[in-house]
Amino acid sequence: MPHNWLVTLADLLRALTGEARAEGPVYVYEAPGRPDLPAHFAYPVRLQCCGPPVRDEPHLGAALSPLLATETEARRIREARQRLMGAASAQLRDVERRLADWRARARKAEAAEEDRRIGELLLAQPHAASPHADAVELVDYFAEGTPTITVALDPPGNAPATAAGHFARYKRARRLLTRLPPLIEEGESESRYLESVLGEVEFAEELDDLATIQDELTEQGYLRAKQTARATPRRRPRGQGEAPKLHTTTSSDGYPVLYGTNHLQNEELVRLAAPDDIWLHVQGAPGAHVLVRTDGQPEKVPQTTLLEAARVAARWSRLRNQGAIDVDYTLAKHVRKAKGKRPGMVYYTHQKTVTVAL
Repeated sequence: MPHNWLVTLADLLRALTGEARAEGPVYVYEAPGRPDLPAHFAYPVRLQCCGPPVRDEPHLGAALSPLLATETEARRIREARQRLMGAASAQLRDVERRLADWRARARKAEAAEEDRRIGELLLAQPHAASPHADAVELVDYFAEGTPTITVALDPPGNAPATAAGHFARYKRARRLLTRLPPLIEEGESESRYLESVLGEVEFAEELDDLATIQDELTEQGYLRAKQTARATPRRRPRGQGEAPKLHTTTSSDGYPVLYGTNHLQNEELVRLAAPDDIWLHVQGAPGAHVLVRTDGQPEKVPQTTLLEAARVAARWSRLRNQGAIDVDYTLAKHVRKAKGKRPGMVYYTHQKTVTVAL
């Protein structure tokens, strides 16, 4: 015989199932503004605490089904966002570690000019060293007032061999200085790219947006295909060659404003821009590309439209929590995709700057 609590539990489950199927008005509430209540819930009685219901359903099952679907979607978005944030953050930390090492080695290599100077002083004064001496006093002809400096000898008493060692270190440093700047430049570009990816993940509101970012990270080699196949966000089917869909709005003056919230959308926006459209982007930080359609007459665009577009750029940037945000703007003909760089990276010139607050 089952325990009494098992019988009670079975009765409760049967009662709950019957209640869910039972006919009768059930009211759905959203965003009640109370910390003790969920953002979305259904109740079979009209409540006074939570404002008017957004709709009513004939029974509890009909009310709960879309709520559960919404919560499931929200959970998948949270999980996908967390996974992509973790992956991009880990890659960014690795890039920053490599950059710090390269910069430290570059600073050390730049100091190797001292090795060349000492090597020349040793060769210029070959008889200054005593046999078997650990160090030698040299006149520094390169310094003002020609002071005397002490230089360690390795091996002891051998100034020419010591000079050769200094010259060898100097040559190694010079070779290193030719290799490090391109590595540092590429590392800085990669760091900016990953920072922008983190912003995109933060801004993404739908699974499709997160799926696009996941695909991009996989194509760029930051995620393995096997790693993402286990937890791929749902995608809407897209036709072959179909362009990314841009976000659109209209300014209070009636001008179309387009913007992208991920790299593929940003690239599409630059591709679609007419030469005299106005392009905007926050200054010195990752964010959305924004475009104001000017119909070939940028000089007629009102300041109100420009400021509204600048606020769009600021809102979809990682600076959006700052008090005042500088936004650069220029004509689209002065914006160029950075060749050989990662998606969404551009160069621009002839820019002006406005400051906006959100």
